[in-house]
Amino acid sequence: MLALRKVLTFVTLLMFSAVVNAQSGAVRFSNLPAAAQSSIYSTLADKIPDFSWEQLAKLTASDGQSGVGFGVSIAISGDTVVVGINVNYLHEAYVFVKPSTGWANMTETAVLTPSDEQNAYAFGYAVGISGDTIVVGAVGEQQCMAPGYVYVRPRDGWKNMTETAELTTQSCGIFELGVSGNTVVVSSAYNGGNSYVFVKPKGGWKSTSQPNAVLTTPFYANFCQWCVAVSGDTIAVGTPGTFGSEGTVYVFVKPSGGWRGNLTPTATLVASNGKFGDQLGISVAVSGDTVVAGANGDNQYSGAVYVFVKPAGGWKDMTETAELTTPNSLDLGWSVAVCGNRILGGAFYTTVGTNQLQGAAYLYVRPRSGWKTTQKFNAELTSSDGMPNDEFGASVGIGGTTAVAGAPAATIGSNIGQGAAYVLEK
Repeated sequence: MLALRKVLTFVTLLMFSAVVNAQSGAVRFSNLPAAAQSSIYSTLADKIPDFSWEQLAKLTASDGQSGVGFGVSIAISGDTVVVGINVNYLHEAYVFVKPSTGWANMTETAVLTPSDEQNAYAFGYAVGISGDTIVVGAVGEQQCMAPGYVYVRPRDGWKNMTETAELTTQSCGIFELGVSGNTVVVSSAYNGGNSYVFVKPKGGWKSTSQPNAVLTTPFYANFCQWCVAVSGDTIAVGTPGTFGSEGTVYVFVKPSGGWRGNLTPTATLVASNGKFGDQLGISVAVSGDTVVAGANGDNQYSGAVYVFVKPAGGWKDMTETAELTTPNSLDLGWSVAVCGNRILGGAFYTTVGTNQLQGAAYLYVRPRSGWKTTQKFNAELTSSDGMPNDEFGASVGIGGTTAVAGAPAATIGSNIGQGAAYVLEK
């Protein structure tokens, strides 16, 4: 009876959408109420596993240049997308806000820059967003102080601006970062296994070089881009270079007294079938009780995404709840994102049609009975104008029924390697 009721609800919503479209021609799925979107999405995910996603927008930089790698990093929160670049001479990150008429091909709403460009080497290689807060990582050049730049949205909306605050650590380069609410976690390739947690003070973000907590993993964390993530009270840190690059993920849970002092992991996550070279933890993402980790070297670089669900008694040392793969991807897990019951894994070296290295991203929806090991994905996301060597999926993000993916090697006009980012929705 319950299943029938859900189907009837779904049919009713579709009829409503069709009627409104017939009258105005202006309603998209994304304009429906969130509850309606969720109901339709869940029903289709169960009934029609490969229900297609629609590319709504191609995002590019108004000042794009050859070789800047726009889209090397990407993040989404609500109606806002932030995109980073991958050059040492251009110190910019780009903000895109969904127009009132819905997503469409566009250039940026605002450009974020650092006030101290001389200390912002590789600014934008890592970006993160949560609500009204954006964080952009850079590699420090002055005494190896690595800055993370915090930007808080002005009351009248995002605009071209320099940072609200600068967070620095005794580390050479913030290549990895995560932000959730009032918590920012940063890390790098050269930190000896440490990540740093900053918590927003009551009066708002202020520049500081004193983190609230230092997270120490037992082993050195080799270079990666998406090796730290935070959601609520949970932080995940990937160390893909440990144990012959088999890789490990460490979970830190906020103590009752808050993020303070030097902390060691709450739990260690490993793959039950781990092998040398798998690189588990090359990317990590957290949403609620779920930790997701990429292992792009798995199965001769076909790649895999590992899912870990918190046990009823809390996080503990464990192997995966499920392993997600595909029959024909390449480097799946280089980037990952998770939001509720949806997981997105980037496979930026995948061949699409005859286009080598065009890249793709694979969507998996949690079954009603929980995550299970599978090769069956719910949707393959690609760019409609994709070309060879675009590297779509080098970065991914997901929020609700909206997915974003970077293609940092895409050619825009005559600019080879300028890069682009794509917004796709159900």
